[in-house]
Amino acid sequence: YAFALVRWLARNGQNLLDISLLQMKVDKIRENFRPAYELANSLGVHNGVSLGIALNQQNSFHLLNLFESYVGIDSDRKIKERMIELFEALPLSFIVLEAGTSEFTSTNYEKTLHWLNLAGNITKAHNVALFTKIHVSTNQQSPKWGNYNFLPQYANQYVGILPHTVMFYGLLDKKAPMYGNKDFSGIKNFTLQEKSKRPTWYYPETSYWVGMDMDIPLLLTDYLRTRAQDYQWLHDQGIEGHLNFTSGHAVGGWLMDWNLALITDGDYQFDPLIGIKLLGEDENLWQEHMSFQEKWFKEKGIIAQLSAANLQDELSTSHRIHDRNIMRELAKFPMRAEVELVNLEDALQEWPSIEGVKNRELRELLEVTKLRHEHAIKIRLAAKNQSEKSQIIGEASVIRKEAQEIIKGISTLETNYPELPLFLMHENPTSYKFGYVYPSGSLYFWEREETQINTNKFFPFRNNIYNVIDIVL
Repeated sequence: YAFALVRWLARNGQNLLDISLLQMKVDKIRENFRPAYELANSLGVHNGVSLGIALNQQNSFHLLNLFESYVGIDSDRKIKERMIELFEALPLSFIVLEAGTSEFTSTNYEKTLHWLNLAGNITKAHNVALFTKIHVSTNQQSPKWGNYNFLPQYANQYVGILPHTVMFYGLLDKKAPMYGNKDFSGIKNFTLQEKSKRPTWYYPETSYWVGMDMDIPLLLTDYLRTRAQDYQWLHDQGIEGHLNFTSGHAVGGWLMDWNLALITDGDYQFDPLIGIKLLGEDENLWQEHMSFQEKWFKEKGIIAQLSAANLQDELSTSHRIHDRNIMRELAKFPMRAEVELVNLEDALQEWPSIEGVKNRELRELLEVTKLRHEHAIKIRLAAKNQSEKSQIIGEASVIRKEAQEIIKGISTLETNYPELPLFLMHENPTSYKFGYVYPSGSLYFWEREETQINTNKFFPFRNNIYNVIDIVL
């Protein structure tokens, strides 16, 4: 499948391949990836790997462990030796370093800056480019240095940056209520500030895991619109480099990734529906869906009800991954449920026709998205009407089971790699003991909401499929 990915990239005119490394011995990394990377080189695709200086989140490969990153003793030698090991193991054109111990936790600011400069000098000496991710988290501030994510502005010119936006929100959106942000103007301004000082590649997403579109699943047409808008604006600013972050091609991800590849071709003039047109779909119908989702999902914010709360949303009030009312709050404050209910019901009346969509997978994913819309209404009806909640939750479960039958059929399609355990629980080297679309196939988040409202039990770790310790450490 690594070979298939390489050929997919080359076929679609893409010249970069970046894989996030898990913590394992370098010999195993060489065995797993070198043959595919050599094929990539032969097809004109440049190879990179993502890792951390001291990143411990999600079993990521790192140059320093937590103890080494805190004490700093002999850290320069260890960083240099471990980077050179990777250069010898794989034919690399670039590497991507995470600066903190996670997206939300930093190492010492002065040490981080020193390590970034050191890594920049090491990569320069080995004719390899270096980039570091610029995250959108907002909870790391220093009186001296400011936002930890923007620390690379003080690094040497060899430290390139990957300004990162998340989910279907973009640089120009007026509202992007994620990770404590109101919008992504900070990322936008930082990109403009640094573009002439160091290599700058835009690093957006075409799918989002952790309780959002990939996990529900939702087919979100604003990935098409927003990325086309972003890329036209970046082109106008003279910023041409990009590296896309994708969870994968399953449950419609292939359309978002393919469309992004297409809009980087100047001949298509940043057309957000170019992939849809090449599929032979009805352009006008898809424009209706795109306008509907832009209005209701994004501008009026019902994405917060169609997606689902994850552990961080339930543990925090000020730094949720996505701003939302969690189930506990809906049950405690019925007026919040009522406000969301009115918005959802108004939106449901405007859903465009799905019947005219020709591609089976896309049509059925839109059906599941609409069923999730109906399911979200039932959940809020139950939260508002506690005396009738058991009956209403029963109605919600009927909707869920209908969606589950559709997804069962979708999972057998070639685009969902049915020979792989993507929809199943299974042991693997990641922090997640299941395939990345297991939550989609099981409709785990739908059922969890039903259980929470029906039992009035909202403990964040109850019915939780994530091993928090494994993710963090």
